Amino acid sequence: MNDRQSLGRVTTVDAVAAFGNRDPSEVRAQHVTPVVLDASAVIADLLYRLPPGEAERPSALIRATEIGSARLHAKLDAVDEIVRRIPAVAAREARNEARMLQLLSTEYVP
Repeated sequence: MNDRQSLGRVTTVDAVAAFGNRDPSEVRAQHVTPVVLDASAVIADLLYRLPPGEAERPSALIRATEIGSARLHAKLDAVDEIVRRIPAVAAREARNEARMLQLLSTEYVP
């Protein structure tokens, strides 16, 4: 028996049969992964994106939110904590503090 025969029958699923006549945005909203972040996770993502002496890197986390497959959540005071910690982290890790704050305000904070 070859590998092709051992796989068995492949069945396709019709999207209309699976989801009915529901609005696609409603279906998509049910399949969005909630991602809960703390200050350290956001700072780590910012550090990854801004390597010293290299071009800025894209964030898979932000990309996931842009395409609608993830929704970010954090406690209310997380942004204040991140802003408070960025100067020390940027100095210690040799990163551009102003760019970290700019990315935070434009891409991570609604």
